[in-house]
Amino acid sequence: MGSKESHMKKAVQKSPEAKKRATYIIGHLQGVGKMIDEGRYCIDVIKQIDAVEGSLKKLKQVMLKNHLQGCVAKSMKSDSQRERSKAIKEILEVYKANER
Repeated sequence: MGSKESHMKKAVQKSPEAKKRATYIIGHLQGVGKMIDEGRYCIDVIKQIDAVEGSLKKLKQVMLKNHLQGCVAKSMKSDSQRERSKAIKEILEVYKANER
């Protein structure tokens, strides 16, 4: 893996919005664990789990947006057909995984 490709992968991880959302999700999930430890009503726990799942979906959207605006945009401007094809392949793989 070249240093340019490695750098592109690190760029998205520095997203303040993504970090904020991930931190929120961790806290929310710890809250679910606490609810279970406390023996809270199952439906209340399920509602909190739904909220965590919604938060994960939002985080995934932020990550995809960052990837498209950063890494994919750079790849599409590249002179390398291989780099452009790889970016398209990665996006298609993410799309297919979401269809399951």
